[in-house]
Amino acid sequence: MFGNGLRESAKIYLMNPLKLLKLRTFILAGFLLANAVIGFSQGTPAPPRGLPPIGAPPTGPVRGNPGGFAPSACGQNRLTTAEQIQNGVSLLEIQQQETRAIACKVNPAVVEIIASGFGAAPGQEYETVLAATPEPLKGSGVILSSDGYIMTNRHVIRGAPKITVVLHTDGKPDEQLPAGLWGQDANTDLALLKIEGKDLPFLEFGRAVRQGDTVFAFGSPHGVGISMTKGIISAPIRQVKEEDQLDYIQTDSAINPGNSGGALVDINGRLVGINTFILSGSGGNEGLNFAIPSDVVQYIFGQLRDNRYVIRGTIGITTRNLTPELIRALKLSVQLGVYIDDVEPKGPADEAGIQGGDIVLSYDGILLDGRRSQDLALELKRRISGKRKGEKIDLEVLQRQTGMKKKFTIAVDQNQSSPMAADDTPQLSNDTIVPQLGIYVLQVGPGGASALGLRSTRGVMVAAKVQSMTAAVTDLENRDLIVEVDGKPVTTQIELQRALDNADLSNPIAIRLERDKKYTTILVEIN
Repeated sequence: MFGNGLRESAKIYLMNPLKLLKLRTFILAGFLLANAVIGFSQGTPAPPRGLPPIGAPPTGPVRGNPGGFAPSACGQNRLTTAEQIQNGVSLLEIQQQETRAIACKVNPAVVEIIASGFGAAPGQEYETVLAATPEPLKGSGVILSSDGYIMTNRHVIRGAPKITVVLHTDGKPDEQLPAGLWGQDANTDLALLKIEGKDLPFLEFGRAVRQGDTVFAFGSPHGVGISMTKGIISAPIRQVKEEDQLDYIQTDSAINPGNSGGALVDINGRLVGINTFILSGSGGNEGLNFAIPSDVVQYIFGQLRDNRYVIRGTIGITTRNLTPELIRALKLSVQLGVYIDDVEPKGPADEAGIQGGDIVLSYDGILLDGRRSQDLALELKRRISGKRKGEKIDLEVLQRQTGMKKKFTIAVDQNQSSPMAADDTPQLSNDTIVPQLGIYVLQVGPGGASALGLRSTRGVMVAAKVQSMTAAVTDLENRDLIVEVDGKPVTTQIELQRALDNADLSNPIAIRLERDKKYTTILVEIN
């Protein structure tokens, strides 16, 4: 068989010129048709016939214009692919022009994001844009509306009291604008920002992607400026960790630190995902890059824009997938389904009669059999989350106590995310700076101390350091709880400030604090 294969292959190279010409014609025709199908429906700009004379200046965009075509030429006066071929334009040039057109369309709608702390009032010696963080965290964002709503990843801006958006427009200087946090959702790691503006360029949402689709990633890797990379969809649905709340798009389009929150677009320049994270052993791009799908982004965008929080349906159950280990340990009689770990007291499921240990076999007549998703618990959760309050969901449940199947119809309740999640760093300001120590502080009372698991019931917590201050604070760490200064208790910022003002600066100041549930005393010299 191997020898026959060699002989059959050899015949291809021994074809006479006429047959070879026909074969080449057939291949070229198929290649042209494929490119005509995937090209922009509006075509591309018509180049002059033939090659320019030797020594003639290059035509096209001015050097240094990252958008490709001039803004006025983006998508205007375009010929179809077939018309360009008739004009003698090569396929390579057509593809290159299509790529430039995508860059021209997408670049202005992708922004840089700088998340940092507050500096002090202008003119004071510790004024700095780097205040409250060792250095500003840089990421990317996507403008989704002409009036200035920008989607990014929550981890880019989480806890940042100051957010700046950098707009890039071809032919104009970069423009830095203050941005406000409009809303955020911890479950999807998405956040919506708002800037003042009108008639801003924005991206439209694209359709679901398929494996092998060509995509482009836009963002500001390492804060160098908006960049564009090209790749394909490695997998349209990928759950990276079992506890993930959603499936991601996997792509080999290069993504690096700083790309988080940037755009993943299709060949039409439409948004198909928000670049979110990479898997890497080196910290750089290794071809394992992940984006939040556009259908999730569009849903969260609508909820955050309208409500400033996300509303999700719930019936008050905690679930997990059936694993071989769980099936063996509990001696279960089924292999597929969703195991109910816990039922919220007086919740919809509890009132309907569902109990912990029961197994959900189907919802709304759809079997949980792994055909739609490998993560059955996530599939069920999505179905419930997508329902509005009062809507019904039908569940078929295998009851653990009786071993019998039973159908339930349950009215869905709702919960909502907060615009500011409980674990976020509270908003800091110049009023919370203690200049002698070069720190931002937060007052902690009994409620906060209990929530943080502190031994002390009151104190002043180090929230962040002001980098430019020269005060001797090297021994202070974030989350230290200051409880005494020179032996005197301090429970408020005012008491801390008064104790420092009255201290004998000719000697080191003794600061007693709680760190990691242990008390320690440090000596600080203040100049």
